[in-house]
Amino acid sequence: MGRAVVHDLGGAREVQRILVGDFDRGRAHEVAREFGRGKARGAFADVRETAHLAQLLRGSDVVINCTQFNWNLDVMRAALAARIDYMDLGGLYHMTRKQFALDRDFRRIGRIAIAGMGGAPGVTNVMPALSRTRSTACIPFACITLAPINSIMTAPLPILFRSPRFSMS
Repeated sequence: MGRAVVHDLGGAREVQRILVGDFDRGRAHEVAREFGRGKARGAFADVRETAHLAQLLRGSDVVINCTQFNWNLDVMRAALAARIDYMDLGGLYHMTRKQFALDRDFRRIGRIAIAGMGGAPGVTNVMPALSRTRSTACIPFACITLAPINSIMTAPLPILFRSPRFSMS
């Protein structure tokens, strides 16, 4: 999924820079070179080191966390420390419940966090709502499962995600 995220962001006109972070520095550079379309650079990232990760993320607008779900809280805490928006591909319900506990912290700093925007259930849950707002019944999307497991993708984007809430109803 990380490679697909880098590829898609690399092709987006709005995206100026992409930072691909991975515990495997060589893999981070490789993914940046192969999929970033000239906008990406690779860097070493250890999600267990919150302060270091936050420093790496500073200056970005959003982190798109493509790590395994068990690292979601660590990356979310780094996003809070860096004062940037957060998004991940999802995880198990018990992890998501823990993530929702950080809602107030994100609200307090005027940032948002979106948990669970992976292929399923995230994208598949959003698609029906999107289809109601479009005049056409066809929604183009691709679900690609190429993945460097321990990758964090960040990109200074224009404000893509602005919502008044991050909570579970």
